[in-house]
Amino acid sequence: MAGKDIDYHAEHIKELAKKLNWHTDCKGRLTALIDSAADQHTLASRKSVSELFYDRGILVNTNVDKQLFSGIASVKSYFAEGRIKIFSTCVNLIRELKSYWWGKGDRPIKKDDHALDALRYYIVSKPQPPKLPQTKVSEIQKDKRRLMNKRR
Repeated sequence: MAGKDIDYHAEHIKELAKKLNWHTDCKGRLTALIDSAADQHTLASRKSVSELFYDRGILVNTNVDKQLFSGIASVKSYFAEGRIKIFSTCVNLIRELKSYWWGKGDRPIKKDDHALDALRYYIVSKPQPPKLPQTKVSEIQKDKRRLMNKRR
């Protein structure tokens, strides 16, 4: 939605949030991830984009992991594992996925990729489940498992 102002985007986000029944924080604000560039001040305002969203009831988190290659690898693994679903209404994301390509020097072409960046930020910013410590299985435990599997 290039060319639209913060008011337009904030209202659009709020409408979507209402339709999708998104939760708000204890002060009634929506929370969202946004590119760290949103902390820069705009030419049209003394406030940054993140501050302007905050004024409109949307608390944006600009502390996103922007690692390009590990982020792309994470997104690819989500697709490969079937851990992500893209709805037909995500027209910008679908268009960007179809037009995504690699340029010289094994780097993706950074053009018209805002939805792809948002997807990457979301996936790499999700908290990972804790890894359980691996314990060694004794020979007795292995034998018990074999016997139990035979009975099934």
